[in-house]
Amino acid sequence: MINAIPCPKSLDCEAKTNAGIKSYDKLARNSRMSAAYEAYHSYRKSSRSKDEFEEKTTTLIQVLNQEEYIDILSPLHIPHIAKKILKDTYSLSKPPPLQAMRDYYGELVAFYWAWMDFMTKWFVVPGLVGLIVYVLRTIRGDTIDTCDLTPFVGLFVFCWAVLCTRYWERREYELSYRWGTIAGESVIGKRNGFRGKMRRSPVTGLKERYYPKSKRIAKCILSGIITLILLVGVSIVMIISLNVQGYVTSADNKHWEDIWGYTKHPLYLPYFAKMADEGAIFDANCIWKSFLPVILRAIVVNIINQQYSKLARKLTEWENHETVAGHQNSLVLKRLLFEAFDAYIILFYLAFYERDALLLRLELVGAFNTGESIELYISVCLYAPTHIKEIDTTSLRHTSSSVHGMHSTLGNEESDKER
Repeated sequence: MINAIPCPKSLDCEAKTNAGIKSYDKLARNSRMSAAYEAYHSYRKSSRSKDEFEEKTTTLIQVLNQEEYIDILSPLHIPHIAKKILKDTYSLSKPPPLQAMRDYYGELVAFYWAWMDFMTKWFVVPGLVGLIVYVLRTIRGDTIDTCDLTPFVGLFVFCWAVLCTRYWERREYELSYRWGTIAGESVIGKRNGFRGKMRRSPVTGLKERYYPKSKRIAKCILSGIITLILLVGVSIVMIISLNVQGYVTSADNKHWEDIWGYTKHPLYLPYFAKMADEGAIFDANCIWKSFLPVILRAIVVNIINQQYSKLARKLTEWENHETVAGHQNSLVLKRLLFEAFDAYIILFYLAFYERDALLLRLELVGAFNTGESIELYISVCLYAPTHIKEIDTTSLRHTSSSVHGMHSTLGNEESDKER
């Protein structure tokens, strides 16, 4: 929505044929749209060549800003539509309003919620199968290692995962066809925040913005070094967690000394390991006390990931990628490596060093449940009320600024007429 654009007197109903718009009557009634149309096309006609026009600007917003039709452009929220989408999204009786989300927020947001709705429905089947097998196992007194149904459950989950992937691809292409996108077509093209010097392209001969690839590679390497330094700090947190949870004990340290002689266990920290001893604050033999470090670690990992996510966005912006796809790939790669390390390093330790299936199972269940509870709390209890409040205040603020901008522009036109 474009605000603070006055309607020039030169654009009236007699200019239908010159404008070449079939539905001109509808356009003429909207003074701001008609002004935007005239400014853009008059600017194109004033450019002596296509190269000159592309060198000056390639967007309508830049034209309107240069011609002083607008001072600032900001998207306006429509409170009743945003509230209705939010209400329908959290409704349990019907699926998310994907079409309304696409029309209001765009395809990327709509695809995300389509994927969430699809996966939520598909996880019901393996959840029910797992619940039935768990009840049968409990009645028979079997464990997961001695139950004869475990291999069949694994085979079922494997087949389910293959079918889930294929059916999601069908759903994705269905929505892509309906919305006019093809498998993420919106991420193809140059990025709006791309910075560089103007030069003539050696391929097309047209003016283009250029940034040396060597500088971008150097910045990517520096971003990787910064990430590795932060991972060292995360490794210290994970080592402390191993000791507090009782995964690294004095017995492990003694066993290590027997193998390597005088060398101590590299991950053994006596001060933190004592907290997991019997009767201590994080007694590893007590059910509820041993679960406390899992909760604390999940909270700490969540906070670390949130803070690094902000840093990763700044680093990726600083790298100055030319395309949207390159920018997103760099951001995803940073977050994937960092978050996978701090989330799964303990699981790898238990699986490949300790080789303790019971501890690995408890760690997986505890970390997953705690992480999902934190995400649910943030999404429902913190984000949703704040989002509704921001819609109301932002709409009022933008509306007032739009009116102010309209009066300012009209005042400037009157001053020009007096001169």
